[in-house]
Amino acid sequence: MRVCTYIFLLLTPLLGAAQEYRTAVMFGGGISWLNASGTGVGHSGIISDKSNSSFSAMVQEELTLPKLFSFATEINFSRTRGGFSSVSYEYIPEKHSYYYHTLTMHSIDVPLIVKVRTKREISKAGYFLLSYGFSYVAATKTNVLLYKRDMNLEKDSILPVSEGEMYLKTSKNGRIGTVAMIGIGKNFLIKNKQFFCELRFRFDTNGWMYPVSAYTPFGSTAALKRQSLLLNFGYSF
Repeated sequence: MRVCTYIFLLLTPLLGAAQEYRTAVMFGGGISWLNASGTGVGHSGIISDKSNSSFSAMVQEELTLPKLFSFATEINFSRTRGGFSSVSYEYIPEKHSYYYHTLTMHSIDVPLIVKVRTKREISKAGYFLLSYGFSYVAATKTNVLLYKRDMNLEKDSILPVSEGEMYLKTSKNGRIGTVAMIGIGKNFLIKNKQFFCELRFRFDTNGWMYPVSAYTPFGSTAALKRQSLLLNFGYSF
């Protein structure tokens, strides 16, 4: 409570100046990937993989101030997808196998955003943004395949292991994590209507714990951090 009061007192002179509330809707897409690290026995066999597609849709409320910066908050619905591999119990030089995990995560982010503009006139300004907030993973769909590789054969054999919903928690056993974003944007007018585009880099600041031990006897757990690069387009009312 004291922290909130202190922040309010700092912002009071700013809020007394000329200001404008703006509501915006945005849609975007890009690439996402999982940064996977392991804990426990056998975690050195956890390897992150290439990028996948990502999608987001959001509603934003922004308070613009005359001193070249703004404060905003938004509700961000996103879908990110990524994969990683983990070793299985069978590993000898000429014949071994590994699991490949693909996760599709649907989440709701509620960040607080600070924007710094390049010009006072918003319709022609570019800006830099920095944000930090909360992320709730509403649903996670997993698909696990077992790859068996034999040096005497030309192709790997692929066996389905499991597919379905999974609920991930943070390392502190919570369902709500934290997320940060940095980015750049540009406002522009089309027939006197205010549009803008943004390039954002989004990343989890906490790990989501994934039980690799369910598929291997090593007892390891993967800490997954989503990262994504998104190009968003929006319209301000």
